[in-house]
Amino acid sequence: MGRNRDFIIFWIGQTISVLGDSSALVAMPLLVLQVTGSVAQMGLVTASAAICRVITGLFAGIIVDHFDRRRLMVCCDIGLALLYGSIPLVWWMHGPQKWLIFLVAGVGGSLGMCFSVAYVAASRNLFCLSP
Repeated sequence: MGRNRDFIIFWIGQTISVLGDSSALVAMPLLVLQVTGSVAQMGLVTASAAICRVITGLFAGIIVDHFDRRRLMVCCDIGLALLYGSIPLVWWMHGPQKWLIFLVAGVGGSLGMCFSVAYVAASRNLFCLSP
């Protein structure tokens, strides 16, 4: 029963996380297009996230091995939620800020990569059927 409960909590958390990440993947380039009207700027936002993911991927294994994987995954998701939430908050207070989207895309790409590596490492423990 305890294993099933852990899986259900994990599954619900992952569902919410994937919905947020997918929405951000579509929304941030569209926000840049709205602010600048430039398709090239849209590509740069997407590229900045991808470049940060690749660079972080070089060191993510070391980071994941030094911390509790479950706690790291939760911290990465909370960090991503706060980052994504900062965009409408800052835009409401100060108007559209293109630099913020680039910052969120880069840092979000790094957090996403750390999460992904921790997920792969932690999922073995979650789905293992032996005690």
